[in-house]
Amino acid sequence: MHLYDVSTSTDSLRIRVALAEKGLSDQIELVEIDMPTSAHDEAPFADIYPGGAVPILELDDGTFVSGVTAITEHLDNLDGSPVLTGTTQKERALVQRMQRCAEQELLYALGGYFYYGTPGGRLALEAFQLPH
Repeated sequence: MHLYDVSTSTDSLRIRVALAEKGLSDQIELVEIDMPTSAHDEAPFADIYPGGAVPILELDDGTFVSGVTAITEHLDNLDGSPVLTGTTQKERALVQRMQRCAEQELLYALGGYFYYGTPGGRLALEAFQLPH
């Protein structure tokens, strides 16, 4: 499997923590995407995932899984120990609620700060500017 990520991304960090907790770090090849230079908008990454978002987990069969919650749940279901996303419906719902709160209250704010503070982020903004 391959994990396309950005080492400074809070979402990528969450996936790497899950990999470490599950003892799967040695089974995943990390592929660094250079967001500050807009590498996420260029081939080969743009061909893999046109949305340009990271992290993206590429499974051994070529399937791509995006989104922190989806990737974490996939990794959690590869084996049974330790369980990160809950064993009951209620536990899974509470874990998802906590993840969503973390995203909305903290991680999106931090991600926005770093994204818009880099050359790649500024180029993305310029591409969407309307003519005066």
